[in-house]
Amino acid sequence: MKNLIITPSELLNIELNSLDDNTDYLDHLLESKFFEYNYPLGQISLYDSDKTQVLLEHTTQEKINQYLKGKKLESLKITSLYPDQNLPYDIDSIDLLILHGNSLNTCALDKKHQFYSLANQIKNVLPLSNFIENINERIELENNLFKLYDKVLDFKQDFISDDLIEFIRNKNIKQLEIGWFFLSENDYNKIASLDLEVFCLQYSFTKQIKILPKQITDLVVLGNSIKSLNEIHYKKLKLSNIDFSGNSISDLIKLSDFNKILETLALANNLITQVDFTNTNKSLNLLDLSVNQITNEGLIIPEPCNNITFLDLRYNKIKVNLDFLFKIDKYFPNLEYIDLTGNEFTNAFTKGVLGSMIDENQIQAIKDYLDLIEFNESLCFQDIEKQINNYNRHCYLKLEWTILNSSTQLLIKELQFYLDNYLKQLSEDERYFFAEGVYINLYHKNISIVLNSTKDTITLEIYSSDLAMTKDYFYKYLELMHFVVFDVTHQYLLPTLQTSNNISDLADFFKKVYRIDAKLKQKKTAGYLVELDNKTNRYTLLVNQTQDYNDTRVDIDRVMFAIVSSKSVIVYTLSDNNTISNYILDKKDKRLNSLTLRKADDKEKYKTTLLNPYLSHKPFQDIDAYVDGEIKKKFNLIINPLYIYQDQDQPGVLYLNTDNYKVDPNNKKTEHSSEIKIQKAELLFVSKSND
Repeated sequence: MKNLIITPSELLNIELNSLDDNTDYLDHLLESKFFEYNYPLGQISLYDSDKTQVLLEHTTQEKINQYLKGKKLESLKITSLYPDQNLPYDIDSIDLLILHGNSLNTCALDKKHQFYSLANQIKNVLPLSNFIENINERIELENNLFKLYDKVLDFKQDFISDDLIEFIRNKNIKQLEIGWFFLSENDYNKIASLDLEVFCLQYSFTKQIKILPKQITDLVVLGNSIKSLNEIHYKKLKLSNIDFSGNSISDLIKLSDFNKILETLALANNLITQVDFTNTNKSLNLLDLSVNQITNEGLIIPEPCNNITFLDLRYNKIKVNLDFLFKIDKYFPNLEYIDLTGNEFTNAFTKGVLGSMIDENQIQAIKDYLDLIEFNESLCFQDIEKQINNYNRHCYLKLEWTILNSSTQLLIKELQFYLDNYLKQLSEDERYFFAEGVYINLYHKNISIVLNSTKDTITLEIYSSDLAMTKDYFYKYLELMHFVVFDVTHQYLLPTLQTSNNISDLADFFKKVYRIDAKLKQKKTAGYLVELDNKTNRYTLLVNQTQDYNDTRVDIDRVMFAIVSSKSVIVYTLSDNNTISNYILDKKDKRLNSLTLRKADDKEKYKTTLLNPYLSHKPFQDIDAYVDGEIKKKFNLIINPLYIYQDQDQPGVLYLNTDNYKVDPNNKKTEHSSEIKIQKAELLFVSKSND
């Protein structure tokens, strides 16, 4: 007989259910019996939670006291009763006293009926927590609850009696847990006078704790209304274990603010966005930050935390990519447990492996993955370059991606992870993993594949003496690269393609994949709107065709905006000297950057092509603009957000991203006989009459 419970008989089934399914009183809050306050005498029971056995049922406190006379207990839990009226005074000793109850018991008798009404309001709000879909809804719900909790203070009276304090002292109780009782300032002062080692306060609607027992080593403030760590006066205490879970704490958590002997810290289910690990104390080994709002940037870790062995980061806002895993491995070298369930898994490993390990220890899987990557670092491209079989370049193709605002290292490691599983059946002389990529030599198929990287690029090269085999592997690896590049970078990146003449037809397939296959039929010829300039290796946009069908093209990254009507497209570009112009000099003649749209669907083709997200890392935008600001002079404009942005509050009002641009004075007038002007970085379309 070690752990016993004294409870009203009517609540015995709830206690049994709590023990069976490992829930707590929060899960049973909606039980109407928790809002009763008159339990008939002789209707309490004694229950052994270890043996799951009812010892005394429908009995009295006197009989329970006789039954427990001289007993030594590890814990005694008294639920939903007036504790000082139900204390077993003849018991020998108790290590842990748990008082879980009924908040009505701490209200003034003449206000119980009023409080009952308020309690039911709280009861009707709390279930909404099960339907919260985002952080804003959670904050709104908690604010509504805080307003109700403030009203509770009007009903509160002292809960901790002198008899209860004397009982705790006489029985040498060192651990006290209180739940579902409101505490007054007098109550806190009495608790602070006790010689406790462990104090737990849960679900008591507390917003601030000003005083605590000086000798406690373990402090739990669970499921209360604390918004800031400053509302708990704990910093002068010599605490080894802290649990402030289930509150509304939103502070920047500085681990250096906690005392140097702290071993475990639980801050789960709060509103925390940032945690600073600078000067983390060397005794801290367990850290629970689950169910918060922490992002990658919110984890500030300037130095290794060698003592932390347990780290729970479940259900935050972290993007779990290779960079993050490297960070964890580097700054937590002695980690034995980590759980990243419920975060954003961004690559094949995290989705396929960690994503299937729900609420499990994921540390070994992460270590195995990083070990594989570190093994690949032992070779570099120069070590295997001379071994590459190019099959006399009979069939050759090269795909190249320029990576913006992302790490090529992360991307190549992700590709290596895919290929390591895929190529396991190959012999060691058929596959080579090196720091920058992978080399595959399928000599029995007369084909070799090189995946390589530099600081800013990823390239895929295929060499073969077999035409059909080259095409097969082009389709296969283009699909892989197309998927992984977006999966890792979250960018629509358009690669360049070079091929030998005998497989140049692959370009048509490539154009369809990246949606750059649109053409405008101009009498006898058809020109692609987007083409690769082989000299500069950059993509260009068709802006004019002469009668002899010579295409005029401009670098897509130089296109600032295009005016699109039902009959034509006029393109404005940015020159090297930051001049905005709408023409090109051709043999000393000015030729307007204008395409005639002859077919009914040509306008949509052109717009769809320009709005293709693969054309720019900041996709073009389709908006309405106005000459002289007049709604009757509205026209369709496609802008490049690299240079121009629209005022969010004033549609049609356009601003340039810098004031360094100037207008070419030789521009031709365009839509509604208008021309462009720049006025304090605002781009204006004005008619000649308003010049």
